[in-house]
Amino acid sequence: MNTARTWIVALGAVLALVATSSTARARGAKVGRAAPDFTHTDLAGVEHRLADHDGDVRLVYFWATWCAPCVKVGAAVQGLHETFGDDGLRTYGVHYNDVGDPAAYAAEAGYTFVILPDARQIAKRFRVSKIPTVVVVDRDGTVMLREKGTDPAVLDRLRETVADAIARRE
Repeated sequence: MNTARTWIVALGAVLALVATSSTARARGAKVGRAAPDFTHTDLAGVEHRLADHDGDVRLVYFWATWCAPCVKVGAAVQGLHETFGDDGLRTYGVHYNDVGDPAAYAAEAGYTFVILPDARQIAKRFRVSKIPTVVVVDRDGTVMLREKGTDPAVLDRLRETVADAIARRE
């Protein structure tokens, strides 16, 4: 009888652990929730951690060199980086699902924001399956916006969200 009870308690503990870890993974980067943290090395070999920049607004842009729609979104992201970079916007280009050369592409496109190459694990943590996708994280680490695609309304919401987040000072 004690053996059966022990097994039931052990099974319950395992199920609770699985449910908890599945819930955490399923969250990804949802608006109104804490952004998943990441640590990744950029093209220059510098390590970046999202949570190290709490207090700044963060724009996380998921892209690939083969993605034609990413050209339009990348230009908008670069524009935001140039406009708000000195006002507390940290911009990360998360390159993934690609065998292309992100350094050459970024140089040709004129990207001056941080490029995180071959960053599949970041896309997985954010639960990104389609590109281009943009995520805006506020100064407290909460996801303010998550959008995919190149619709003009998406780009307008991106610009408005970043401008609003930058304007909010603590």
